[in-house]
Amino acid sequence: MMKKSLQETPPERRLVCDGAMGTQLMLAGLESGACGEVWNLTRPERVQAIQRRYADAGADCIITNTLVEAGSC
Repeated sequence: MMKKSLQETPPERRLVCDGAMGTQLMLAGLESGACGEVWNLTRPERVQAIQRRYADAGADCIITNTLVEAGSC
C-alpha cells in the first residue's frame, strides 16, 4: 500500500512531528553553544540515530536538526 503525502493526511488525522531536537543533540554530546548543524557533516550517525528514534516513535515528519542559541554557528 502506498503512503499518502503529508498534504493528504491532515484531514484524516493529526500529524506528529519531531521535537526538541536541540535537547536530543545535547544529550548526544553537543556542547552548549556549539552549532548543531555542523553535526550533519561531522557526526551524521548521531543525527541520524536521533531522527530514527523519532521515526520509530511514530513521527510523520522530521523537520530539522537545527539548534539556535545566541552565539552558536
